[in-house]
Amino acid sequence: MNRSVSADKATHRLNRLKARHQKLKDRIGQEMKRPKPDELLLQKLKRLRLRTKDGMTRAIQALNRSDSKAIPQTT
Repeated sequence: MNRSVSADKATHRLNRLKARHQKLKDRIGQEMKRPKPDELLLQKLKRLRLRTKDGMTRAIQALNRSDSKAIPQTT
């Protein structure tokens, strides 16, 4: 696969994950402001947010790999 296409896909995925992470963060904040937050819902949202952050890390690593392949290595 073309490196730029692969980098574009990783960038697109990273942007989607960042948006999802922010939505989950906002939703957690809203739930915590309620008089009696739903603890099970908070646990679920926090797990999803963590999984999303892990996905962001993998997307960043993929971008770094594609960038390092584009630069010739000298020894």
